[in-house]
Amino acid sequence: MRPSIPCTFLVLSALSACTATHRARTVGKSHAAADLSLGGPMTTALGAPIPMPVVFLGGRYGIRDDLDVSLHYNLTAPAVPSIPLHLETAVHYAPIQPGLGEQAADQGWSVVLDGTVVWMSDFESGLMVFPALGATGAYRYKFIAPFLGLTAAGNFYRPFERKNGLTLIPHAGLEFMAGEHFGLTLEAAFMEAGHNLYGSGLQWVYLSQDDEKKKEMAVLMPMIGFSWDFDTRPGVGGGDQ
Repeated sequence: MRPSIPCTFLVLSALSACTATHRARTVGKSHAAADLSLGGPMTTALGAPIPMPVVFLGGRYGIRDDLDVSLHYNLTAPAVPSIPLHLETAVHYAPIQPGLGEQAADQGWSVVLDGTVVWMSDFESGLMVFPALGATGAYRYKFIAPFLGLTAAGNFYRPFERKNGLTLIPHAGLEFMAGEHFGLTLEAAFMEAGHNLYGSGLQWVYLSQDDEKKKEMAVLMPMIGFSWDFDTRPGVGGGDQ
């Protein structure tokens, strides 16, 4: 199954945008949360730089206080030719975070590791599978947690006959915990930070661009994420002790 160029970049969007919530925390054992993420790679195809509209809806469930599983679906996938199925499954492990160990519930460091598998298909040609591993570090103070991280993904369906299957996606942003249940995340990710896309003909906004050296790297992708925690982990966000 040979994907189209837009299809491949939507996959890269999935590896970042879909999990643009709960970057610095888990939801807690036996607790659940719903997530909505919007954003995509910036393009100048229509003139002014605008992000491609990619919308993911999904949820999380806490296996343990430090371990979540999640599932998200790309709501915009049916509008793109050849990819009616665009699903992401993931595991999130946060052994260090506020509320665990000796850290206060609303202040402290977080380290979150995640393993992701993106599933895509047109239900005719076959199934594409994209694995990814990510790590995020954050520091929470009260209701705000700035974070920084990196995702490394395997893209074995890369266009333009390029052979390097490793995709690097750095990300940085802020997560806001607005009350006991609602969360807001603002994030900027940079797709293909380690891969030169010069000559692809794609009109993206690049972090690093040099026409003389024929380099175009790190596609800018702004995102916003909304989350609703149905339960509040004890001691977090004003929950009961």
